[in-house]
Amino acid sequence: GIKILKKEQRLYLFDKARKSESSTLYIVEGQPDSISFHYNGYDNFVSLSGTSMTLEHFELLRRHGVYDVVICLDNDSPGQKAAESLIEAILKHVNDIRVRFMFLPMINDEKIDPDFMVRDGRSNEFFDLPKVSPFDFTLNKIVTEFEDSDPEFICNKVLPVIVSDPSSIRRETMISTLSSVTGISERALKDELKRLLENKDQKVIKLKKDIVDRLSNKISNIDSTNEVEALLSETLESFRQIDKEASS
Repeated sequence: GIKILKKEQRLYLFDKARKSESSTLYIVEGQPDSISFHYNGYDNFVSLSGTSMTLEHFELLRRHGVYDVVICLDNDSPGQKAAESLIEAILKHVNDIRVRFMFLPMINDEKIDPDFMVRDGRSNEFFDLPKVSPFDFTLNKIVTEFEDSDPEFICNKVLPVIVSDPSSIRRETMISTLSSVTGISERALKDELKRLLENKDQKVIKLKKDIVDRLSNKISNIDSTNEVEALLSETLESFRQIDKEASS
């Protein structure tokens, strides 16, 4: 049958939240959570409706000018793994949207839903919860789990996260923190960061050049104007896909 609702591309209540005056969008897990916040006057909430964040979700945010996101997760093992998976599989492709994690409180191993907090008059307590950057999450996780890790191992894990942050100012702060933790000079870390950024740009350039080379070979062998136009359209779509994946 036809798949009408594509959860990997939709955010529940986004049609209302995108009109919010707040520049920060909160993403919660369940629909009741987002409904409760809207009912209590907080219109900058959406929910995932039983799926994980995807690149399609971030493309949706980008199309509507949303560039500051807080993702609310449970403060347990599955919640930590969800954050880790997002950083490793998704956020490395997102270079223009600021993403932070908010880990919800747990009492006796039982999670406290945002829905309950706002209905219980504890919305201020919710908004006061720490907002953790992917950098802080990754660095703290590595230092905690791999106490004997050498500085190079830590840097190789953390530098790609710094590359994905859209703010040069925040990248500067992260480099300073990473230098303090590892003992590696800020100059060396900045040189490595620059290399990673340039490598990423060079990959995009090479992919596009290869497409243009193939296009030239194809066009030289056809006479139909319609076929040429179709090839050009296909090439432009390939460029857009490359830019999308690289978050150009």
